[in-house]
Amino acid sequence: GPIEIKLGTSSTLVELRGQKFTSANQALRKLFSLYANVRPSRYIAGTSSKFAGTDIVVVRENTEGMYTGEEFWEEGKEGQSVVAMRRITRNGALRVARFAFRLAENQGRKFVTAAHKANVLRLS
Repeated sequence: GPIEIKLGTSSTLVELRGQKFTSANQALRKLFSLYANVRPSRYIAGTSSKFAGTDIVVVRENTEGMYTGEEFWEEGKEGQSVVAMRRITRNGALRVARFAFRLAENQGRKFVTAAHKANVLRLS
C-alpha cells in the first residue's frame, strides 16, 4: 500500500511515498491535503450554558506550525532538551485564511477574526 508504518523503533515513523512522518495523522493530512481543521461550536437550546446563542466556527491550519513534526534532541547547559520546530509558510497561511473567508461567505457569516501569537512569536 501507499502507507508503511515501521513499528518497534524508539520513534515510530510513517512512510508515505518516500517521505517520513511522525504519525499516521500527519501522513494522511499531507496525502489528502487536509490543511484546514474546522471546529464548529453552536449553542443547543435547552442546555445550560454561560454563552447562550453561541455560533462560531474555528478554522486552524492543520499541516504547518507544530504539526510538521520537526524536532530534535539538544545537549545544553541545562542537560538534555527537545527542540520542536514551528514552520509556517506564507502560502500555507494564505491558503487557510482564504478557506476561512470562503467558509464564512458560504455560511452567511458576517465576521472573520484572526488570532495570533505575535506577542511572543514575532516572526511566525
